[in-house]
Amino acid sequence: MKRVIFHIDMDAFYASVETINNPNLKDKPFIVGTGPNVGIGSGVVTTASYKAREYGVKSAMRISQAKKLCPDLIIVPPTWKLIKETSDKVMEILQTYSDDFQQVSIDEAFIDVTKKIGPDESPIELAEIIKTEIQENTKITCSIGIAESKEVAKIASDINKPNGITFIPLEKVEEMLNPLLVQKIRGIGPKKADFLNMNGIKTIADLRKLKLSELIPLFNGNKKIAHHFYKVVRGLDEGEVQSHGIRKSIGKKKNFGKIITDLNELIEGIKHTVNLIHDILEKNNFFFKTISVEIVYSDFKRANKAFTIDSFSNSRKKLLDTAIKLIRKIIGNEFSIRGVRISISNLKKGEYSGKIKVQRSLESWYK
Repeated sequence: MKRVIFHIDMDAFYASVETINNPNLKDKPFIVGTGPNVGIGSGVVTTASYKAREYGVKSAMRISQAKKLCPDLIIVPPTWKLIKETSDKVMEILQTYSDDFQQVSIDEAFIDVTKKIGPDESPIELAEIIKTEIQENTKITCSIGIAESKEVAKIASDINKPNGITFIPLEKVEEMLNPLLVQKIRGIGPKKADFLNMNGIKTIADLRKLKLSELIPLFNGNKKIAHHFYKVVRGLDEGEVQSHGIRKSIGKKKNFGKIITDLNELIEGIKHTVNLIHDILEKNNFFFKTISVEIVYSDFKRANKAFTIDSFSNSRKKLLDTAIKLIRKIIGNEFSIRGVRISISNLKKGEYSGKIKVQRSLESWYK
């Protein structure tokens, strides 16, 4: 494969987070809604639980319409703090697997892992590792699409939802994409799909049959857009995974592969993890203020602590000393652990880079 692109899409993200917040919601038809007076049935469905989807309830549907489809529907306002914390944790994990990271919404992202996959290796094993780490750290699942292009990876992530992995190598693009409806392609919304349907184009196979010259009139004479979709259906789009703005955090995890009870061995693992983080700091000219640590005990239970220093720093010694102090506060004198995660957040660029771009607000992801 020339490139290996992963599209990671969290499964029913808002609903999954609310189920963690309130386990009584598990296996019940409920929606997470937004808008004025959401508690009394006004507003819009942000996401629906899989049980609610069995009744035909969908995202972006009016809550009043959803209630008609499912009279026993439970309406849950979003717990923004937990949603943001969970999203940040997922994105932090993904960034430990690739510097080529692009968050496209609060619950989905692309990563380019080409450098991590050998020419004769399958990317599925790495996808399994990522899925497991996300589930262990957040208690929710994701689906991953794998392809040589971003757009095919995006389509692939939706094929085996929830909690699935779909790999579409270039030679399988035609076979696996042809039966799908055209609206499965990012950028073809309901109105455009209706227009294409009226012109006899219902599936990706129908779109693929057309010459570029035949596509252009269907996209308002826009050659650039027509050419984009011409390449997408063939798996040939060359869009790169590009970061937007400043990373929110940098984290690395150390799995010891055995139970650790010796302090010196633990500290060596901490040093190794800190060095990996500091390499990224120096490469990107980042400064940090907040250091967070998490311990995974031998029984898989977790404990964490965080500390915010007085001023921004890029000191490896400051990072190492603070991480060790936090971890020692957690573990005490006797411990039995499997792994440790260290992360830094509250980041800014060095002075030479000019003004720091403001992060997009949480609400802007779904507007």
